[in-house]
Amino acid sequence: MIRNLAFIAALLVTAAPVVADAQVRLPPGAFEVAQGRGRGPDGNGPPGQSRGGQVIGMERAVAIARGRAGGGQVLDASLAGANYRVRIRTPDGRVIDFIIDPQSGAILAMDGG
Repeated sequence: MIRNLAFIAALLVTAAPVVADAQVRLPPGAFEVAQGRGRGPDGNGPPGQSRGGQVIGMERAVAIARGRAGGGQVLDASLAGANYRVRIRTPDGRVIDFIIDPQSGAILAMDGG
């Protein structure tokens, strides 16, 4: 029994750096797409953009979420599929996740608070 636990512990210690390393790898261009500078899946522009359409940037998505939350601290802002996800801690301490459409700037969903 103790040998099994020692083996499992050794396996976890060995696997931990691999798991940690895998969590920081992003697909090529992911950072640029999240910042609104990359190309969407069709190669024509940022996510959600049709030819000739307007797309809001990450900064605008954060401003929309902060406005709806009544201010607060931005905890995270990232690309979630074809949409932006912005996590805000409101001035009264609630944490709210916003899903924002990158083409229209509409809040598609709110969770928390």
